[in-house]
Amino acid sequence: MIIKFGIDTNASLHLGHLYILKKIEKYMKKDDVLIFLLGDFTCKIGDPSMRKNYRKIFDFNIKKNIKTIIKYTSIFFKKRIFFLKNSFWFKNIRFEKILRIFNVLGIKKLIIRRDIKNRLENNKRVILGEILYPILQSYDNLIIKPDIELGGKDQKINFKITKEIQKIFTKKKTKFIEFSLLEGLRSKKKMSKSKKYDCIFLNDNTKNIFWKILKINDLKISYFINKFKFLLKKYIFFKVNKNIFLLTKIYFFYNIIKIFKKNVKDFNFYYKFKIKNIKLENENIIDTLIKNKIFFYKKEIKRLLKQKCIFLNNKLLTNRNIKIKKNDKLVIGKKIYIIK
Repeated sequence: MIIKFGIDTNASLHLGHLYILKKIEKYMKKDDVLIFLLGDFTCKIGDPSMRKNYRKIFDFNIKKNIKTIIKYTSIFFKKRIFFLKNSFWFKNIRFEKILRIFNVLGIKKLIIRRDIKNRLENNKRVILGEILYPILQSYDNLIIKPDIELGGKDQKINFKITKEIQKIFTKKKTKFIEFSLLEGLRSKKKMSKSKKYDCIFLNDNTKNIFWKILKINDLKISYFINKFKFLLKKYIFFKVNKNIFLLTKIYFFYNIIKIFKKNVKDFNFYYKFKIKNIKLENENIIDTLIKNKIFFYKKEIKRLLKQKCIFLNNKLLTNRNIKIKKNDKLVIGKKIYIIK
């Protein structure tokens, strides 16, 4: 089976692409082959899907972006994959071939889509290239002839137009599968390459990734952790107090850095966040904390238990008489203690 997945190369890969790539990896079987289409020609026009304004045409450092895309996809994607550039056939194409496809569709079908219709009604600029974009995308399918094409839900209209064109020019039927899109860091809209503040790029610095994650809304961090459960080896999520939300963000950052295979020599450089080992005493929490000189009075520990600030193995601790074991994890405010 030939599976097609394509992106425009106007920017590098971001967290949303990683989410879709990992879903594709689960979907694929042993004999399947993924053709990763690099839209180095179509990126100069830009996909009009879910856009309120037209995209200005300028130099995107396409060659540099292609290198980073190939680098990171080869790291994350472990199954068979081939990279193709659509400029390979668009540069040498005759105008007669494109004209045949243009004559098949009426202008109404291309303008009916909401994003372009709203812009025309509000007297906003619409470029002819944006209207013709889905036709160019369908031409990719006429050359590759995939069995399955995968994409986000924003590609729904583009998929419909490619279906119509394929019926006329080829006998082969392509199955189209849509995936749910990842939301932006600060907004409920899809994570977009054009909004740099709203997405995490895979080639971002560790500092940039850290501060972007730290600025995520406290309630929204749970959304990202639930989406990336299959990638995060160690994660915690609590709904109790602000300190725990902060811890959750730091854990998410730490795991994302590991996934991206970036080096962080000193994790405390980003935040005063320490993991200490403490000795077990009488299988009691209060005794262990006092004898290890973390607290000096029992009243302090009882007060923190009432305030719901102590967690044992990622669960809120309410009973002070509960027995603890070796390798248990205690989280108190911003600090983590491992019992040994």
